[in-house]
Amino acid sequence: MNDKRTIPIFLTAVAIALSSQAIAQAPPPSSTPPSGRDAVIVRKLFEGATTNSGDPIVMPPGHLQVTLSKYIIPVGASLPVHKHIFPRYGYLTSGKLEVINVETGHVMQFATGQFVVEDVQKWHRARNIGDVPVELLVMDFVSPGQSNTVLQASR
Repeated sequence: MNDKRTIPIFLTAVAIALSSQAIAQAPPPSSTPPSGRDAVIVRKLFEGATTNSGDPIVMPPGHLQVTLSKYIIPVGASLPVHKHIFPRYGYLTSGKLEVINVETGHVMQFATGQFVVEDVQKWHRARNIGDVPVELLVMDFVSPGQSNTVLQASR
């Protein structure tokens, strides 16, 4: 699969998820192109070719299964140490999230409107560091029937 198709696929899914109400209320198509307040506006939200840690974005070979999920992380809540075995992409629709690579200590912070390209095969954890719940749209690309999250065993 072409790696360059990953981001547009995710952004299309995000646009659909974020605009479901607008689509449901949209007027029927007309023969004249929209203008003014009915014109479609496209804003690039992200463009990149590497994960949070700088590794190249690589897709698993062969047929893929795509899952879109919405995470809601309460104020002060943390996700346990985990890693992803396949690509995972996120878009914050609300809140502020801190992601810490537990192997290197590298810390990244993401806020509403930011795109996250999660590390693959690297242990990390995340926590809500804001004053509102984090709402995060997450898209996974996995081999069919596979899970994309492995929790680190308790020590």
